[in-house]
Amino acid sequence: MSLTHRLPWPRCDTRPRLFHLRQEEGRHEVDVIIEYGGGDLMALEIKATSAATSADVRHLTWLRDQLGKRLLGAAILHTGPRAFELGEKILAAPLATIWS
Repeated sequence: MSLTHRLPWPRCDTRPRLFHLRQEEGRHEVDVIIEYGGGDLMALEIKATSAATSADVRHLTWLRDQLGKRLLGAAILHTGPRAFELGEKILAAPLATIWS
């Protein structure tokens, strides 16, 4: 199954808006937040590592807990070869996924 079938990528008629979140002097930081026309969100972290770990998801976990159902899902993009789950609504995926 391809990654696009695993994540709830929404389709909308409006152009998504991209944001970076940095709060409380870096206490909470998310590399990319994608906001769709209906207000739903996706979040991305980008790591220069071949294997994301559970420690890498702390900011995404915090965001998921803050946003509830509004967060459709989140992913940590890494340099490794495979995708795997790191938590509820949080997936680790190869950076190359965004080009395939």
